[in-house]
Amino acid sequence: MSPPRLIDGLARAEKSVRREIRSGSTRGISASGYGVLFYLGQHPGASAAEVTAALGGSPAGMSGLLGRLADAGLVERAAAVHDR
Repeated sequence: MSPPRLIDGLARAEKSVRREIRSGSTRGISASGYGVLFYLGQHPGASAAEVTAALGGSPAGMSGLLGRLADAGLVERAAAVHDR
């Protein structure tokens, strides 16, 4: 994705998240959760390590956040082929 398209995409995503937060329909999703969902929307199939590296934070914190998003049915978790 080129820098101008990335900036435009981020701006649209931010507006969408702010609109959701203001409307009260966030379904309990945190700002960090929206960040993860936006990243995964742009990088389908990304690993937890890739998401953590891209967004920052700790592996343990990201694992917990991904677990909550999975429990809410918003993401699917699968073991990596090399982890099986």
